[in-house]
Amino acid sequence: MANGATVAAPLARPLLSRRARERLTGYVYLLPVGVVLGGTVLFPILKAMHMSLYNHVLIKPQEYRYVGLANYLRLLHDDVFWLSLENSFVWVFGPCPSSSWAGSRRRSCSTSRSGAAPSSAPSRCCRGSSPGWWSR
Repeated sequence: MANGATVAAPLARPLLSRRARERLTGYVYLLPVGVVLGGTVLFPILKAMHMSLYNHVLIKPQEYRYVGLANYLRLLHDDVFWLSLENSFVWVFGPCPSSSWAGSRRRSCSTSRSGAAPSSAPSRCCRGSSPGWWSR
């Protein structure tokens, strides 16, 4: 180093590798979605669970107190709850199996035994179940 030339100082090594930074960037882009989903889905669910443990009547705020699982015990003895639960099961699980059965029945009846394409006329097994416009 007699001629006065300076040697460049080595660059500082980055804290994260390029691959780690690229992965982290993807998660940073997902962060706003997580905040919005947490605020609109998770928070109301947690707040409802919290409120279910308290006697919370809006027109009587002085009666706000912790009751624990008493609300759930009262619910188990309520006839209206059991009726509404039964109706919910009927409406949720009732239409799906019946529509699946009707669709498979229609499909199996519209193909011939040889596997040929269905004809325009209804087959014998579907005559009673075909709509009026199809059997004309």
